[in-house]
Amino acid sequence: MTDEEVAYRQACIAFMAEAMKAGVDTDEILERAKAGLLGNAIYRWVQHPHVTNSIRALDEFHAGALTALA
Repeated sequence: MTDEEVAYRQACIAFMAEAMKAGVDTDEILERAKAGLLGNAIYRWVQHPHVTNSIRALDEFHAGALTALA
């Protein structure tokens, strides 16, 4: 894993931890983000296959963050 990947993972876990502490429903946010990627939301700037890869990365991040924070 590169230094950049480590930094992104740590940043994402920190973000997730604070979102959970604030009472955010992370399952709902995950589903909304995936729907936004598929629905060409304003924040989407990649095309397929990057959309599919991004959705897979979101799922992996969410599962990994929940495990790390358990």
